[in-house]
Amino acid sequence: MRKYDKREVKKFEQVQTGVYCDQCETDIEQTPHEHFYEVQTSHNCWGNDSMESIREHDLCSMVCVTKHMHDYYNQEDVQESFRYEIVREDKSEIWRD
Repeated sequence: MRKYDKREVKKFEQVQTGVYCDQCETDIEQTPHEHFYEVQTSHNCWGNDSMESIREHDLCSMVCVTKHMHDYYNQEDVQESFRYEIVREDKSEIWRD
């Protein structure tokens, strides 16, 4: 038989407090642009283990996207299977607690 009691439990959760550009480190909410860009990078060099290569980035403008993409594809170990996916998001979609 299992016996249960009620207890108060303190719990810490990670909550989003802001969105900053991964290229220029500017607070995206403070930029004059109406949109920001979510970029996902990855590659297929490791077969099924390539899922571990997925990285997500937030960028404030197309200028930063261009610089970030240039840096990404000019890495020393760049491969043909490198992937760069860009999604434009409306700044009103930034969710904050």
